[in-house]
Formats: sequence, C-alpha cells, structure tokens
Amino acid sequence: MEQVIKSADWPLFCREFSDRNRLRATLLQSIQPVGARLEERGLPLLGIDLEQRHQALADLLIMLGDEHRDAEGYSGERRHLCHTVRGVLRITLKTNQDNTDHVLEIEASDGEHTLLHLLLP
Repeated sequence: MEQVIKSADWPLFCREFSDRNRLRATLLQSIQPVGARLEERGLPLLGIDLEQRHQALADLLIMLGDEHRDAEGYSGERRHLCHTVRGVLRITLKTNQDNTDHVLEIEASDGEHTLLHLLLP
C-alpha cells in the first residue's frame, strides 16, 4: 500500500515513523535524473526529522548509525550517516501486506528521489 503524507502532517509523521522503526536495518538510495546511487546498506535507523528552512520548503534529515562490534564486543567505533534531502516536495510511505513500513520515498524540489528501504530483521 502507498500513502502520500500531507505536508501539514510531516512533523508528527516523522516522530511516529522514527519511533516505529528505530534501529531497523536500512538501505538508502538517491535517484537523480542522471542515475541512481546507493548511499548505504545495513546501518540502523536512528530517526528522521524535519528542518524548516523557508516558509514553503523544508529539509528532511535521515539519521543512521550504530557502534561497530568486533569478536570481543564493542570496538567503540561508531558508524553514522546523516543524509539531508533539501526542499522536500512530497513524502510517500509504502507498506507491506502486513502493514509494516517498507519504503519511505522523499521527493525533492531538484527532482531527486531518496528511497529509505527498511530491511526485514
């Protein structure tokens, strides 16, 4: 199922989406008119948030990360990524048949589409 999120609902949606999906493994893709690029695979979701730049446009921040583990436990090395989508026009949530979140698609004013895939455990 596919649901377009109304812009007035974006702040609440970001909080609820983050709460539901915190620490789920992800795959992050950027799709531009010139081609697609894999940004990362496997980092857990820490959350998404909106940053209002101008009255009409907002940026969406996707925060991913974890602590790297070695054979003896934590090495203390943190892997993290903060991906910013500037000038968000549309946010679409795609869910599985069991109604769990599957893909978050963010369309930006420059034509770029960012896909945040939530991987199964």
